[in-house]
Amino acid sequence: MALTDSAIKAAKPKASQYKLHDEKGLLLIVRPAGGKLWRLKYRFAGKEQQLTIGTYPEVGLKEARERRDAARKAAERTVEATWQRIGLLLDAFPPHECANYLRNSGYASI
Repeated sequence: MALTDSAIKAAKPKASQYKLHDEKGLLLIVRPAGGKLWRLKYRFAGKEQQLTIGTYPEVGLKEARERRDAARKAAERTVEATWQRIGLLLDAFPPHECANYLRNSGYASI
C-alpha cells in the first residue's frame, strides 16, 4: 500500500527506528530522535543496496517519488551501457580472457 502525506505526518518516533514502505523500493525511515529519512532500496549484482534520497519534510512525498523514478531510470541506463561494454569485450577477446576480466571487475555474478 502506498504512503500518504497524512501517514507520514502521523508517524511518531519509537524506541528504535522503523520503516514505512511506499512502492517500488521507496521507504521512509523514522528515527528515535524524530528525524525522517527517505531511502531507495534496490539490488545490484545480487546484493541489497540503499540510496539516500533526502530528509522529510525538505523532500516531500511527491518529490521523493520523482527522485526514486529518476534513480531507477539512471540505473537502467547504466545496466544497459554495461551490457553493451560486455558485448564489445566478448567480440574483441577470447572467452577465457573475458571471463578473467569480468571476474576481476566485480561482474562475477553475471
